[in-house]
Amino acid sequence: MLQMRSSEREISQAGVLHRASGATERRADAPFVIWAVLSLLAILQVAVFDAAVIRAPDSLQVQYTPDDAYYYLTLARHFATSGLWTFDGGVSVTSGFHPLWAYMLSLLWLITRPTSGEFVRQALILGSLITHVALLLGWLIGLRLRDVYYYLLLTLMVTAKDFAFNSVSAVEWPLGVLFSLLYAVYFLRNYRAAGKKQMLVLFLIALGGSVARLDSGVFALALAGVTLVPVITGRERWERLSFPLVGAAGAVVGVLAVLTHHLIFTGQPLPSSALVKA
Repeated sequence: MLQMRSSEREISQAGVLHRASGATERRADAPFVIWAVLSLLAILQVAVFDAAVIRAPDSLQVQYTPDDAYYYLTLARHFATSGLWTFDGGVSVTSGFHPLWAYMLSLLWLITRPTSGEFVRQALILGSLITHVALLLGWLIGLRLRDVYYYLLLTLMVTAKDFAFNSVSAVEWPLGVLFSLLYAVYFLRNYRAAGKKQMLVLFLIALGGSVARLDSGVFALALAGVTLVPVITGRERWERLSFPLVGAAGAVVGVLAVLTHHLIFTGQPLPSSALVKA
């Protein structure tokens, strides 16, 4: 009898401890849930802003569309019709653009054959879609990381005024966000267990980032530099450098690919639009 009562007390105490543990875990998860929801609301706020700009009449829409967007659209239309990267109808050629976005716009024009107003709206939609693919991917990654500070930083980034304006700007900025996010996530997930496949993927992401926007390569180079510190101080093995160096090499190859592209098409390897904008 005494043994049964002792067992009941143990079971009761175990139940109390389990409930207390569950309550502690819920309290610990509360900040994570709050910031996860806030970051998602911030993303929805950007989506609402983008939709408002896209649906706005031309007279209002033009106030939120930067000059470079119209520059890109003109380049893309001329390339689609004449095969020349020109802003002035063939009088001169220019290397002052980031190729990936320009080619995407040219393909969009060839597929849809839009009017000028339709082309602006389509470019705004395309940029907004790319931005939100990056944001939703980043948000879903946060669910796996279970890190409250990750969502805090994501919320602060998305709520910045310039972020909303650039997300629907019809220039190459959304591609830079997408490739930077892909690079950072893939790098962090595979840094300590990188094989040949992972190195190839990181190389291609870095290359694509540089083709999308030349200065995106600085991110890969910075990560390689940061990784060098623990190797020099002896906290990491020298073999750890191979993965970030492959990423940096991809960024450099991407830059060289862009310079070669400009040299072939315009005779001017360095990006420059000063002549056509003068």
